[in-house]
This record gives sequence, structure tokens and C-alpha cells, in this order.
Amino acid sequence: MLNGALIKSVNLAGRNVLCAQRRNIVYSPPLRRMPFAQKLIIGSAMVLSGYIVPAYILVNLKYYNKSAVEE
Repeated sequence: MLNGALIKSVNLAGRNVLCAQRRNIVYSPPLRRMPFAQKLIIGSAMVLSGYIVPAYILVNLKYYNKSAVEE
């Protein structure tokens, strides 16, 4: 429905732009294997980035509770 209305409202040049934006997904093994050290560094960065905010909140939890009591 919406897609048909969108194409009708776009001129001929716009339609060509919409049709040119196709993506192909190729499922194949990588051309070069990622080194284990690089996997370790990237994986560690991802895990640590997920724990930074909760760790900060846990360390400063007493300040969060104190401000709630004062108000």
C-alpha cells in the first residue's frame, strides 16, 4: 500500500534511484581469517563496553540513594 503510493509520488528519475539500491548478500567464508588476537581484543572491548555503565552505577549506588532521600 504505502510502497505503491510512494512510487506513484516519485518521478521517473526517483524510481530509477529506488530500483538501483538493491543489495546482494553473499554467504561464503571470509577471504582472510581474522587473527585470534584481534578476535580477543574486539570481543573484550564489546564485553567491557556492556559492563561499564552497570559497574559505574553499582559503585555510585550510595549516591543515587542519598539524593533520593534528600528530596
